[in-house]
Amino acid sequence: KHTASRRLILPCRAALEKATGLLREDGLIILSHPLGRGFLRRLHEKDPIRVPHLLPDAAMLTSLTRFLPLDLEYCEGLTSEEDPFIVVLRRRPVAVMERPLFLRGKVASGFGRGSKKLGFPTANLPSSEFANHLEDLPVGVYCGWAVVEYSPGETDRTVYPMVANIGYSPTFEGQENTEKIVEAYLIGYNPRAASVEEMSAGDFYGKPLRLLITGRQRPELKFDGFLELRARIATDVEDAAHASEAIEPIRALKDHPLLRCAEEDLPLFVGVDQVSQDCCWREDFLDVFLMEAESRAE
Repeated sequence: KHTASRRLILPCRAALEKATGLLREDGLIILSHPLGRGFLRRLHEKDPIRVPHLLPDAAMLTSLTRFLPLDLEYCEGLTSEEDPFIVVLRRRPVAVMERPLFLRGKVASGFGRGSKKLGFPTANLPSSEFANHLEDLPVGVYCGWAVVEYSPGETDRTVYPMVANIGYSPTFEGQENTEKIVEAYLIGYNPRAASVEEMSAGDFYGKPLRLLITGRQRPELKFDGFLELRARIATDVEDAAHASEAIEPIRALKDHPLLRCAEEDLPLFVGVDQVSQDCCWREDFLDVFLMEAESRAE
């Protein structure tokens, strides 16, 4: 016989996160109760052991889904306790990061496979440049914003949406990265180069690059071949570009001072313990980054 004390009851956020992990892209999660939030609340007040959770209101639902790759597709009963309750959530490709990550370093030359084999030239930042601060970051595909510093003191630098693989590139069997590397593709980047050959390779090698990593898209995967990898990268690029416009916290961070400020002002935002030679980095809570971006806009 099962009793309430022996049941495994996950907290609301953990249960929703677990369900999200089981979904394919565009999959749906449906939360419903025909008698509404008020009915369940009264049951909870009478017996919180057997009925440990409440149906969410609008504020609670926003909080529960904030860092999950879920969009609200449809809802009823969020504002009324007595109406039938139904919420439909659709899985999207990008989750907003609870702790965005800023990186600045000089672009290193890679294997040339991004442009030559795949048609997506990348700017590479090895993790060793950041005192191995990236070692605890899960490998995978991320998105956010990027700035190339062409010359000191520039004030009109363009901020590009970007997608980055952070990991070891396992598809290139025998040529995997020997350390974790950030391989960033700048969406819409138009290199200032004199020749077609230079344009195909990009002109950012040796230039300082700023990245503000704001969203996580998927784990790093090993594909069966380059055609499959190239097709998936094209999808990743499309998803990152859409997220930069459609997901509000990601869109808002385009104006963060770390992307816009002069080089000499960077220590004001990153702290002296997060600076190493030509590199600096910073990880912080999303709300802190958003507050700083809003302050700059004002």
